[in-house]
Parts: sequence; C-alpha cells; structure tokens
Amino acid sequence: MKLIALLVCRCSGGLDNLVFLSGAYDLSGYPFYQRNAVKEGIKFIARTAIPRLPVGRQQEVEHEGSVAFVFRYPDSLAILAIGDHEYPRRIVFACLNEVHEEFTSSFSRLDWPRIEGRSAASKSSKSNHPDIPFQETLADILKKYKDPLRADELLRVQQKANFAQDVARQTISSVLRHGESLQELVNRSEDLSSRGTTV
Repeated sequence: MKLIALLVCRCSGGLDNLVFLSGAYDLSGYPFYQRNAVKEGIKFIARTAIPRLPVGRQQEVEHEGSVAFVFRYPDSLAILAIGDHEYPRRIVFACLNEVHEEFTSSFSRLDWPRIEGRSAASKSSKSNHPDIPFQETLADILKKYKDPLRADELLRVQQKANFAQDVARQTISSVLRHGESLQELVNRSEDLSSRGTTV
C-alpha cells in the first residue's frame, strides 16, 4: 500500500482550465534521476483526468499500475492522490476530504486568485507549485496517510480483531489431536444443545 502524492487544483470548467495550487510528494521509492519525470507524469494525469470527471463523485483513474484518486468539489477545487490498487479506498477519500477541509479553512475563495497568480509565476520559473504556506500542511497530511493503519482507527481495530481471530483459530486447531476434527468433537459433546452444534 502506497501513497506518493497529493495535489490541490482548481478546475473552473473547460478542459484547459486546471490550475495547480499546491502539491506534496514522497518519491523516496524512485531513483533520484526519475523523480522529475514521475512528478511530470502525475501532473499530466491530473491535467488530463480532473477536467473530464464529474463534480461531487469519488473517482479512480488507473494509469500504468498507479491509481489517481480524485474528488472534484462544487467550489471548483479538486484534490488528487496518487497511490496503488492496495491502498484502502475509504481511507484515501477521507484523506482527500481532510485536504479540502484544511485548504478551505486556510484560504478563503478570495485568496485563490492570488495563489493562482503565484502558480502562473511558478510555471514560468519551472517550479512545481506556488510557494504558499499550505505545502507544509499538505506534506504533513501525506506523511500521516502514508501508513493507512496509522491514519485510520477503524482499520487498526479491524486488523487487531482479525489478528485475534487468527490466533484463536490457530489455538483451537493446535489443541486437536492428529486425525480429530472439530465437528466430530462437537457432535460427541454433551455440553452443546442442537443449536450450538454448528461450527
């Protein structure tokens, strides 16, 4: 399970109207010389997919073994995460909602044109994203969601329950003697009623 990028974009309509507002990447799994190409590929996926997706729906776009998880919000913001097929869907969309919530609480809609202006300036200077204070917050959110078990209490509890269930199964099976089956023991037991005999 991996999550390598989070992008905040503004898509105000039209196929050529996508503006990158902020981005965070963790490309430590890629060789140094490939990292710029990976970033360019991520931006290409965002620029190609986001304007073509409907507003208000969770979307997944697959590309060469990676998955772009996208949500376009009615306020014209679109949040994109790049991960793999194994990353839990519920958790990644919770991440996108957290990014949207943090961004909209940090910047009012009146700030967006200023950020977009910085984005245009950063495009001419070959920088990836405008220099806004939100990049640190976005990097922190990406770091938090790198490990979905750490980010999601429900998944952590579910994993503990699965582990306990596996331990219980292993313990019961290790108690049985060679050739015995649990069903035979249940059938011979006088402690169980007819309802309790189903294993």
